[in-house]
Amino acid sequence: MQRLTRILFFTLSVLLLATSCQPFFDDLSKCKTPRLQFSYTANGTDNVLGQYIESGELFIYDESGRLYHAQKLYSLDLRDGLTLSNIHSGKWRIVAWGNVASHTRLTDAQTPLKEAELYTLPDEKGVYRTTDSLYYADVMLDVPALPEGGVFVVPFAAAHISLDVVVEGFDKVFGTENKDAAPCLTIRPAGTHYRFTDHLETGAPLYIPQPDVLKSFEPTTVHDASSDRYRARFDLLRFEEIDDASLLLTNTAEPNAEPLVALPLMQYAAEKAIPVKGVNEVNIPILIKLDNEGGKLALTIEPFEWGSINIQPDGFKK
Repeated sequence: MQRLTRILFFTLSVLLLATSCQPFFDDLSKCKTPRLQFSYTANGTDNVLGQYIESGELFIYDESGRLYHAQKLYSLDLRDGLTLSNIHSGKWRIVAWGNVASHTRLTDAQTPLKEAELYTLPDEKGVYRTTDSLYYADVMLDVPALPEGGVFVVPFAAAHISLDVVVEGFDKVFGTENKDAAPCLTIRPAGTHYRFTDHLETGAPLYIPQPDVLKSFEPTTVHDASSDRYRARFDLLRFEEIDDASLLLTNTAEPNAEPLVALPLMQYAAEKAIPVKGVNEVNIPILIKLDNEGGKLALTIEPFEWGSINIQPDGFKK
């Protein structure tokens, strides 16, 4: 009986050593060591990450959702990749955010996955002006299933939409009568909050996240008196699932009046053939022209070539 017990113990020990990557003999030469390779293809197929993402924040969770490791990603990490030297087995959740800057706050690094969150920050007056140009990655790393070499691709998706709004002719229509008149742009509702949730359950190969807390935004405008133009260039969290997200134009001299413009953003994008859903890089240009025709306000709203109207300094982050 004792001999049988010793044989079973020996067999079990051999099996454990064969399937484990714990450093029992300080030799991990036969174990897989994952190397993360970061990728972003924008709206194409080539990796163009360096053109869009300058830095990032990386979070690695175990199968229970407990945070195992967190670190900042610098441009060299994003370009050359990152070796996870202390991970050799198991399944791990890899979450990364790109371009987290002054308009964004992440929850404490020790927060478990089910409670981890990202917030857009308002300015010192409590007004939301813009978001950072955020990018998001969320994948499951299965170490035993890694190919030879251990390279694991972490693909980013765009977590923002860019808008460029130009108001033309406002001074001509309103400025001569009231020197306090100025255009005010408001977007509502718009997102201010993301959760690190189980996006992988959707089955989509690459998930574009959607916000779950909605507020109003008032982007900063800059003025060029010589061309009678006001411009606001800003980012928002993704809003393709927010059907009533709208751009409002009002006159600051008439705060209680009806908006001069109430433009549903998704309807505008559809009418102007600007693809949004499932598209990473989304740029929405909106040119609002005002005029007096026979003493009545005349409005035209149309897109313009992205980047062709440049009023400096617009304060927009790179």
